Amino acid sequence: MVVTKVDSTGLLRKPTMKWLKGKWLDLASKAGKHLQFKETYDRNTKIYTYEMKIVKVIDGDAGGYRCEVSSKDKFDSCSFDITVEGQSLSPILPDLSVLSPAEEKSANILEAFKRSGDAGEDAGELDFSGLLKKRLPPPGCHGHECFSQRSPGGAGSRAQSWAGTGGQRHVFCWEEVKQKEEPKEEVDVWEILKSAKPSEYEKIAFQYGITDLRGMLKRLKKMKKVEPKKSDAFLKKLDSAYSVDKGSKIKLAVELSDPDAPIKWLRNGQEIKPSAKYIFENVGLKRILIINKATLADDAAYECVVGEDKCFTEVFVKEPPVLITQLLDDQHVVVGDRVEFEVEVSEEGANVIWMKDGVELTREETFKYRFKKDGRKHWLIINEATKEDIGMYQVFTNGGESKAELLVEDKELKVLQSIADLTVKAAEQAVFKCEVSDEKVTGKWFKDGVEVKASNRIKMTHIGRIHKLTIDSVKPEDEGDYTFVPDGYALSLSAKLNFLEIKIDYVPRQEPPKIHLDTTGNVVSQNTIIVVAGNKLRLDVEITGEPAPVVTWAKADQPIVQSEGRVRVENRKDLSCFTIEGAERDDEGKYSITVTNPAGEDKAVLFIKIVGESSLHPSLIQCLY
Repeated sequence: MVVTKVDSTGLLRKPTMKWLKGKWLDLASKAGKHLQFKETYDRNTKIYTYEMKIVKVIDGDAGGYRCEVSSKDKFDSCSFDITVEGQSLSPILPDLSVLSPAEEKSANILEAFKRSGDAGEDAGELDFSGLLKKRLPPPGCHGHECFSQRSPGGAGSRAQSWAGTGGQRHVFCWEEVKQKEEPKEEVDVWEILKSAKPSEYEKIAFQYGITDLRGMLKRLKKMKKVEPKKSDAFLKKLDSAYSVDKGSKIKLAVELSDPDAPIKWLRNGQEIKPSAKYIFENVGLKRILIINKATLADDAAYECVVGEDKCFTEVFVKEPPVLITQLLDDQHVVVGDRVEFEVEVSEEGANVIWMKDGVELTREETFKYRFKKDGRKHWLIINEATKEDIGMYQVFTNGGESKAELLVEDKELKVLQSIADLTVKAAEQAVFKCEVSDEKVTGKWFKDGVEVKASNRIKMTHIGRIHKLTIDSVKPEDEGDYTFVPDGYALSLSAKLNFLEIKIDYVPRQEPPKIHLDTTGNVVSQNTIIVVAGNKLRLDVEITGEPAPVVTWAKADQPIVQSEGRVRVENRKDLSCFTIEGAERDDEGKYSITVTNPAGEDKAVLFIKIVGESSLHPSLIQCLY
């Protein structure tokens, strides 16, 4: 069981804890009967306690582990290794001092890897030293099951638990006791690789800090499986392999039998010349090659040549884990805004991986995302955010990760000019116009809830922030409610189109009625007509007026309405005929004709005189006929 504690005094919210194995494996997905996690919180001390417990340890549990805690802008991590030797549960003898040397050697459950020399300056030779941990159970404890956990004491302290008799469990704390160093045992990294299973290559590379696993395997394949020949020139040859942290210094040393023998150093078959980068030192019989400020280019095969004798080695440059020094910040924007996620890492030129909701963002999606880096800073840029961009964004390095949430809200749209009601006449033009705050906003026009389609008579335009709907030659069917709806906004602008129908009442031309009575030739009087008894009298009176007047004939104020008979009246459009067939003495008298219409009235009076033939002058009779 591994226990870690987090002080949350200075945190605004609950920290997030992650347990990882290797580089990327999140152990949260493996939780179950075999792997258990526990979390407790002390309200008094504001300390979170996180526990990871492995039930029934197996060989597959061995490896490098890391716990990471983060809270908004704070981040910390801790790495540790778990080594499994023999069975998962090993019996612990009460006293190691009673074991034989061979048994004592097999009882050691941890051998630490140590790099000789100062880790800050020199990365020395690969070496294993047996660091024995003295584990003594309390008196009277005869347990058969044990587990170890990190105690709050920090580095150098351990806790051991035994299941004692009667089911009682004892916990015993001890300090790490460093045994007297035995002579260093040289470790040949190539021999380890040769005897290892392919599935363990990555673990070995991680243990020795080898970043170029492919190159390591390629060089392993090329190595000749020959027995080393005894050399007369070298008292001590180069080790099989060296490792060095990037940016650190490393020394490659040999010891010669002849102090005056000339020596050459080669890198990938090319002779190395002394420089500020490569320094040659002679100390007695020792010949030393110093490589300053190691880079990935120094990861190569090296040779030391003395006459016909040669010795070889491999130098592996370990790239330090890239840590995240400035975490991502949550972003809250509106639609259309530019989004920049910025992160800062510990190394310039380091590679990072960007993900959204667990899916990696690749450079193939440059139409949507843009990746940028400058020195130790990296950016993920979204030029115009949409609602689809909402989610959790993460950035990964080989030594850390950070995440932030992106929230995108609808942009508030302001109406600078709304559309107004219109009243137009037939064949006139109607123009609805509105103006909104965002010139990039598009929209649709609707009439009575149905989308308006463009035609030869109807046009829709969008220029800058102004949207127009133009209707040419307005018709009665164009009347209705018109609405503009901006795309992506819960907003609408409405107005009404009223069609003005012009009603024309026809008022005919009016002309007062007029009687055109021609009495020329009447020698008696202008208004007297003489008729010989027994003869026919027909008067055709022309009448004008608009509208057509109504004609009324009367005798002594008695209307004559007969249209047939001896005395009759016939009316046509502009002519009225008064007829007397076979005039008689009784027909003599005063006659009148009256014409009327809305514009006025006209009247004429006639006197008809009936006479016998003997009383008429011959010239008058001729005139009447």
